[in-house]
Amino acid sequence: MNKILLFIFLIPILSIGQNTITICDGDSALIFGNWETSAGVYTNGGQNTTLIINPLPIITPNFILNGNAQIQPGNVFQLTSANNGQSGSVWNNIQINLNNPFHFNIDVFLGCNNGGADGIAFVLQPVSTSIGSQGGGIGYAGISPSFAVEFDTWQNSSDPSYDHIAIQKNGVLNHNGGNNLAGPVGFPPSNYQIEDCQWHSAVFKWNPSSQTFTSRFRWLF
Repeated sequence: MNKILLFIFLIPILSIGQNTITICDGDSALIFGNWETSAGVYTNGGQNTTLIINPLPIITPNFILNGNAQIQPGNVFQLTSANNGQSGSVWNNIQINLNNPFHFNIDVFLGCNNGGADGIAFVLQPVSTSIGSQGGGIGYAGISPSFAVEFDTWQNSSDPSYDHIAIQKNGVLNHNGGNNLAGPVGFPPSNYQIEDCQWHSAVFKWNPSSQTFTSRFRWLF
């Protein structure tokens, strides 16, 4: 199975609620040395931690859809349809506590047309649930502070000629400056074109003990 692995050491920019962890349905959280998947209050005898599970993709006050984003059958958020001039985002309005680890495993579908644009991004930001950008901004341009993993399917100013993954900070997409934390990296084999009508697995993992963020991208076919 082909896969890409990106990792980076960083300092957390989001932190609220020392004893509360919020995850999405299907994910897990490391609490007192165990990976937990059920909502509840966990204790180690001297400290309590509350685990909150957000159902997906049911609209609750915790999930805000913007632009052309829609909920589709089968636990799917569709950010845009295959039409020109589309943009969309889905934000969770409960901030992640980066004193705790997280592990998100999602499936990504980037379309069937290599002429499509511009891509998709996984973004952490504390600013708002109604912000975003269109086109080459891939939804996060100008958001600061922010931390983004972009899956870029269209060549813009500082982009390589191939589809790629990169990790950027503070809403700056320029791959040649200090806001480019990792990448850009093409997809194997030979800078593969990922608008291929296939679902792909993307994993985003944060380890606060080592201050390490890891991203993996894999083929599901």
